Amino acid sequence: MGILLSLPFVQTALGKYATDSLNESFGTNISIEKVAITPFGSVKLGDVLVLDHHKDTLFYIKKLNTSILSFKKIYDPGHPYLKDVVLHGLDVRIVNYKNEDYTNLDKFIEAFDDGSPSSGKFRMKANKMTVYNSRFQYIDYNLQTPKMLDFTQLNGKIEDFLIKGPNVYTFIDKLSFKDHRGLLVENITADFTYTKKNILLDQLVMKTPSSEMKGRVELKYNRKDFSDFNNKVIFDVQFDKATIASNDLNYFYNEFGKNNVFYVDTHLVGTLNNFTTHNLKLVDKNQSEIIGTANFRNLFGKGNQEFYMKGNFDRITSNYEDLKSILPRILGNNLPSVLAKLGNVNIAGDVELTQKYINADVSMLSQLGYLEGNLAMQNINNIDNASYQGNIKLDAFDLGTLLSEKQIGKTTLDLDVDGKGFTQKLLNTAIKGKIDKFYYNGYNYQNITVDGSMKMPYYKGYFNSNDPNLKMDFDGTIDLSLKAKNYDFKAQIDYADLHILNFYKTDSISIFKGNIDFKANGNSIDDLAGVLHVNNVSYQNSKDSYFFDDFEVTSSFDAERIRTIEINSPDIITGQIVGKYKVNQVQKMVENALGSLYANYSPNKLEKGQFINFDLTIYDKIVEVFIPDVKISENTKAKGKINGDEGKFVFDFTSPNIIVYENTIENISIDIDNKNPLYNAYITVDSIKN
Repeated sequence: MGILLSLPFVQTALGKYATDSLNESFGTNISIEKVAITPFGSVKLGDVLVLDHHKDTLFYIKKLNTSILSFKKIYDPGHPYLKDVVLHGLDVRIVNYKNEDYTNLDKFIEAFDDGSPSSGKFRMKANKMTVYNSRFQYIDYNLQTPKMLDFTQLNGKIEDFLIKGPNVYTFIDKLSFKDHRGLLVENITADFTYTKKNILLDQLVMKTPSSEMKGRVELKYNRKDFSDFNNKVIFDVQFDKATIASNDLNYFYNEFGKNNVFYVDTHLVGTLNNFTTHNLKLVDKNQSEIIGTANFRNLFGKGNQEFYMKGNFDRITSNYEDLKSILPRILGNNLPSVLAKLGNVNIAGDVELTQKYINADVSMLSQLGYLEGNLAMQNINNIDNASYQGNIKLDAFDLGTLLSEKQIGKTTLDLDVDGKGFTQKLLNTAIKGKIDKFYYNGYNYQNITVDGSMKMPYYKGYFNSNDPNLKMDFDGTIDLSLKAKNYDFKAQIDYADLHILNFYKTDSISIFKGNIDFKANGNSIDDLAGVLHVNNVSYQNSKDSYFFDDFEVTSSFDAERIRTIEINSPDIITGQIVGKYKVNQVQKMVENALGSLYANYSPNKLEKGQFINFDLTIYDKIVEVFIPDVKISENTKAKGKINGDEGKFVFDFTSPNIIVYENTIENISIDIDNKNPLYNAYITVDSIKN
């Protein structure tokens, strides 16, 4: 018998008989070119070809070596039981043809299936299968991109292989291949199950040169679902321990930053276009950390399927640069650049994100302080100019660093906002709420209420301060954004300690009260034009308290930019000042004017073209407000001219009474003309008392 089986024509006849028997019994299309059988049950097959129902390749095996456990099964079609199988050049080509809701493999197995889920006409067993230099393809011509899987350089070993009707079971001891996208898988081990309803890889361990994953992967489906794989095939993936390189992920979703590594523990459930990562714990190589549950949609979307993410996060730890590096295009283009100033942050809360909007209800601890935000943001594809609505709370937050304003410090506030823009240039928002603490110009303000609109550096609206050192109401506009800054506001100041607020440091006591109406424009005190009206004013310094009923100052410029300042206050001072000058050079002009009376005086350097003409009448002790050691009585008159280019100084001064550093001067008259050839100064007084 053994000699008979070893004869080539007998072996070929047996091979033909076996394939013809299978083809006749099950309607298959199987051919075997070469057959070699030994008396000891060893079988060698060559050029085994299985065609599908479209007469195209389903399986091709260049060489197959095996041992038959039971010769009886050879004559019992549909039940080949094999020992060890070695396959060289295996080519598996699973195809879902156009307008068909099943694959050619389903059709092939269906030929052996009697319809019973627990049994089946066809059964195949193998103790062990070793595969060399093989290929596995999965193609779906109902998809826009038909090629779903194409594993080349496929080598591996599987054990306890069983085909039972339409089901396949085996243990993958080791398996390596290269995916058509470029991913190289060095090894896979798993318990593998394939049925009409699911594919399961249990006890999975997978390694690439840069990644390693341990867990469980299951695909759940109805056969027709494969025609819409990304939206209907359900993944159930448990990552028990995974180290995943971003470069590997980019083979499948090219949005991750290069050369990053993620350490992942999560349970992922859903389709590729709608999945949820439950109990996600993710840390990357930069120590950015994400803990929470998140739903992702349309990662592989097409047409109008836009990216969407909604997550509930227990903790997100990162910084602006590291967070951008995770998803450079999605996060890099959607996170406000101003967030870079926050440094390392810890965030917790709910986030909903698309490429067009963000809804966030989060708390954040950063290097600048604590923040809570409940915001809806739109137009985030232009994030620095995105619009937003919601509420912001800050606690001891360094707002000055965030806004690049050195005079502003830590702030505690609770504001409703409705506007757009995250940079100083683009900020334009309505704000309403309370500022509990606001550090500005060296002072920490408290208990401020605001209701207005802000367009840095622009504010229009209502402002109330109930700070112990500033009690005031403000209503109007301060617009510093125009070429010529604009001021139009009214302020009722019930109490302002200008010394403590660091606006006036010459005297240790400087208390102001009064009503202010200010309408003007200009970029500095040198070009400010408009009207300042003050009434019901009181001022207290270390010497005395002063009360003024009404005070108005008007500043204007003619066509030649000659400035006229008119002062009108019946109980303080009246008169005008006309000229061309810079305020910060007035003191030097006065010093030069007085110094010109002395032969050895070295004058200050002045800018060209400056002069001042003035004519003032003083009705009260206004000078004492600004210079506490000098008192000037009512009906004091001062008139004169100062010309910086000509070095000319003319001054006429009369006063019934002056007290200078506790020296009392009665009926003083001063007449100065430094260009007078006869005399340059003439002074008369009635008396001087100490």
